[in-house]
Amino acid sequence: MEFVKVIAIILLMYTKRTGSEMRNSIGKPVDVECLDDFGECVEGNLSCKKCKGNFEGNITARCQRDEWKLVLENCVSPNMRSLLLDFETETTLLGDSWVTKPESFNPEVDHGQDQCLMVPRISSEIQKERTTAGNIVLIVTLLQKISLRCFIRLRSEENVQDYSKMANHILNTSTISNWSLVLQKNASSVLLTSLHDLALSMASSNDTLPRMSIQKDFLYLQSKNFSEDNDFTFHFNSTQQPANGQIFIEKEKVRDLSELFAVSLAYPTLGNILPTESDNVSVNGLVMSLALSSNVNEILLKFEKVNKSLSINNHCAAWDRAKKTWIQDSCQMQEDSVKHTVCKCNYSENYLSFSILMSHKASVDPALHYITLIGLGISICSLVLCLIIEASVWRHITSHRTAYMRHVSIANIAVSLLLADVWFIVGAATYKTKSSGVCITSTFFTHFFYLSLFFWMLIMGLSILYRIFLVYHDMSATRMLVILFSVGYGCPFLISILTLVITLSQPGKPYTREDSCWLNWEPSKALLAFVIPAFLILAVNAVVTCTVISVLLRPSIGQTPRANERGYLVQIGRCVAILTPLLGLTWGIGIATIIEDSSIVFDYLFTILNALQGFLILLLGTLMDPQVRKALKTQITSLSWKTSETKNTSSNPKSGSQPPDVNKTLDEELS
Repeated sequence: MEFVKVIAIILLMYTKRTGSEMRNSIGKPVDVECLDDFGECVEGNLSCKKCKGNFEGNITARCQRDEWKLVLENCVSPNMRSLLLDFETETTLLGDSWVTKPESFNPEVDHGQDQCLMVPRISSEIQKERTTAGNIVLIVTLLQKISLRCFIRLRSEENVQDYSKMANHILNTSTISNWSLVLQKNASSVLLTSLHDLALSMASSNDTLPRMSIQKDFLYLQSKNFSEDNDFTFHFNSTQQPANGQIFIEKEKVRDLSELFAVSLAYPTLGNILPTESDNVSVNGLVMSLALSSNVNEILLKFEKVNKSLSINNHCAAWDRAKKTWIQDSCQMQEDSVKHTVCKCNYSENYLSFSILMSHKASVDPALHYITLIGLGISICSLVLCLIIEASVWRHITSHRTAYMRHVSIANIAVSLLLADVWFIVGAATYKTKSSGVCITSTFFTHFFYLSLFFWMLIMGLSILYRIFLVYHDMSATRMLVILFSVGYGCPFLISILTLVITLSQPGKPYTREDSCWLNWEPSKALLAFVIPAFLILAVNAVVTCTVISVLLRPSIGQTPRANERGYLVQIGRCVAILTPLLGLTWGIGIATIIEDSSIVFDYLFTILNALQGFLILLLGTLMDPQVRKALKTQITSLSWKTSETKNTSSNPKSGSQPPDVNKTLDEELS
């Protein structure tokens, strides 16, 4: 207790200073005079300014990406300072021996009755105060002192109500962002400990405490008596977020107890401010606490998930009072569905609260990362080679309209995928430099060229249907190219630019993600501008593929349905193999990767096929085309003949030779 008082006094002295010394984000002192504003923003620099109005203290910020980001704040109102000083003065007047000898403190002796009479007034005043980071620290300090010093007097429902209102005030969703600016990083742990100590004191006095149920917006408290004939269950229904919870104990565990008194607490927002072991881990449900009048070894808890995404892993965890961190060793997961998780946890007074932690699956398998990098390199090289081949044989393979439309589509698919891969690499490199302008630019072009890829794959699919159902219909080449390029590049550009403008015009809804240069999901949902068009195009192309297969299955005129069945199967297999990468159907495997409990085989298959899409386009779209192979062989044969002729002419100028019959040679080789 002496330590707590010293901390409070130091904090009050600290907030009185006008700012000759400031601390940076790693705790080292920096000599800076705090003025009325931060001044010029220089990347990486720290600065501070005085708190506004009658608040005392300073606000510290760091310049990041051309704007000031707040890192620390200790603004304290005069009223809050007076409340704490009055409480401390009352304690000192009522007995210095209690302060100087905390080890002699007996919780069954009321050491500060007059002091505890201040609780209703303190609660009323606190609810009027702004929840600045500095005020939060003082409120937590007061809650800690009240829970320990007013041990007995807080057993009335009125005082518990007052105490709950103070805690609820600083657990408001509008306050959560200010907790990150608190200098004392253990403040959230102190708050949790204070609330649980209150629950323990209530549970130990089951003979004097009535049954109660207190439900605030951000704090729920219930106390009950249980006998061997009752089911031990607490239900919490959160109104602030879609997450409910239950605590229950099996009858076998309490059968030997004549009576069990319990106090339970639930916090919808506390999980957002309690520290986790890494940035990749966060709380995904209510934080629930339980205090019992008798020892029970195990309890069961059911959590409704806040984030029900299938791309995350969930783990049961308990808050360790001594280590001040979440631990998973004391809990086991009993059930895990899309909406709920059931945990069985060891119960002791050292484990204050329980919840579920979530972490993203993406960081689990590094092998997929290396497969992506290798496949991306192969894909880029293949696409460059594909474009070189298409350019070299273009006039030989586009003699009729169908081939012309097909190779225009293939060439633009290759260009779009190549540029999308290049901008993807630029984005990956840009993220490390923390340059917001370049990151936004790379995200825009990556989005644009990937959309162009899908729209050109849509064009290829629709052109196939066009030639199947409109055999005798034709249009001019100029009109056809205008339509193709308007759809292939015009639609993607319109979607990309609208996504950029709309997202950037909305405050608090970022265009890019924090961990990569790609479209943001939470909270702006900008990623939908890619996902929705992509999956609609995949659905259309899947219908195109099925249509082509059905056409191939029709028997030719004069042929029975079962004739040449093996030839049909070979033709269908070849058709599916060629159309799958050209129409982007490999992206459809991504649906299987987000299904709950899906095999990791789908993750590897999706990564390999999409990383190698450029190679598959080269192989199946260009090299397996008979006209392309014929044109290549013609050029290679012609080049070889010219080289041989040059040598013969050099050695024997008078002699000549005739070029071989290329068409005859090709016919023999292709037959």
